Amino acid sequence: MKNISIDEETWDAFKGSCERLLPNIESGLLDIETADSGTLGDKLATLMRLVHTLKGDAGIVRLKNMVDLCHAMETLLSIISANPVLAKPAIVSMLLNSLDKLRAMIDNPQEAAGIDIERELFVLGLAAGRFRRDS
Repeated sequence: MKNISIDEETWDAFKGSCERLLPNIESGLLDIETADSGTLGDKLATLMRLVHTLKGDAGIVRLKNMVDLCHAMETLLSIISANPVLAKPAIVSMLLNSLDKLRAMIDNPQEAAGIDIERELFVLGLAAGRFRRDS
């Protein structure tokens, strides 16, 4: 299991950013389930920006598994953006499960690099592949 090695000031800035981003990502995911067609596009664009920002921040602190998971979330969100009918509870649930893993990485920085995300990557990738074929 790999430990991350960054200075405390950088980690604190990263954690502060995460504490701002994660609740907004969560509420954004919940919002897309119930958004009407007039607001869904804007909500998805905002959500994709938030996840992209988190991915970039994770890259700065070298949390590769967090970068990978954010990338998989971005891919699925991009597919939903192109086909808004996919913004359904089951898809949102997949994304919320991934968000829980992201939180676990931030809550336990010394073990973050070793947190298993294979299931989430598989599920998100499977959904993205299926929806790409169906569109």
